[in-house]
Amino acid sequence: MSTAFGCTLEGKVSEKVVVSLGAQMMELGCDEVGLSDTTGYANPKTN
Repeated sequence: MSTAFGCTLEGKVSEKVVVSLGAQMMELGCDEVGLSDTTGYANPKTN
């Protein structure tokens, strides 16, 4: 899932949105869902 941690157009991406989209993907038949820090916004020190 691209821009799972932040978007250059919309800013911060809500964890609830990421979890919801991931759950929908699993319901549609995905075996795995990977999160991508496409924009480089992820920071292991933030909550």
